[in-house]
Amino acid sequence: MLENISLAELIDNYLSGRLNQEEKSAFEQRLSAETALAEQVALQRKITTGLQTAGRLNMLALLKEEDAKMPAYQPEEEATTATEAKTISFNPTSKQMYYWAAAAVLLLMVPVFMLLRANESGEKLADSYFHAHENQWVSTDGDSSLSAQAMEHYEEGKYAMALNIFEKMLGNNTAEAEVQFYKGNSYLALKKTQEAIQSFEAVLTMPANKYTEEAEWYLALSYVQADDEKQAKKILKGIMDNENHPYHKEAQDLMKKL
Repeated sequence: MLENISLAELIDNYLSGRLNQEEKSAFEQRLSAETALAEQVALQRKITTGLQTAGRLNMLALLKEEDAKMPAYQPEEEATTATEAKTISFNPTSKQMYYWAAAAVLLLMVPVFMLLRANESGEKLADSYFHAHENQWVSTDGDSSLSAQAMEHYEEGKYAMALNIFEKMLGNNTAEAEVQFYKGNSYLALKKTQEAIQSFEAVLTMPANKYTEEAEWYLALSYVQADDEKQAKKILKGIMDNENHPYHKEAQDLMKKL
């Protein structure tokens, strides 16, 4: 029976195959006679198919495109039976259907949105603590050395240029810790988180040096920026356990925000 059913429900029942043969035939007669209704059904079919198969973001573009083309639904002729009169009791416009579909798409996108927000939050939190480490590298090769050139770019905030030179210096055992440490800072400043993590971890695998404790702090920031809370907390806890660590207070403060 089609009594007390809205047009939207009727269309949904038709598309999902829930109408019996008599109801289906009657509805298809209306589709043949009412162009606007047929377009409305075609739109809902696209919405249903799109939600099942199309990418979520592409679906939004499809809905906007269809909404621009579709007129509001208007019955083209008077209902001829009491049953038809009841089924026309609710006539959604194409804009209404667009908003329903958009709401469904947004619900499907919630997990992705939350993930993006989490990453954004991690980046902002790391940025609030990050300051590129000051230059403490005393070069013994003069102002024309690669290290002097690299650190000049570094101090000017030209991190990409500094990195190009750091790469050429890898393998120089006398300055390996310095190269990796300032490489890590440069990568972190450029939001190249994984590369920063690799550089700081390289420092920490070397024998204890003057950059070891600083590398621990910057490695923790790298994991915060990467939104890897578990690893960040692990490193921060190690810093907090050492009351003499130069970043002891900062680690305590950052830990409270994770």
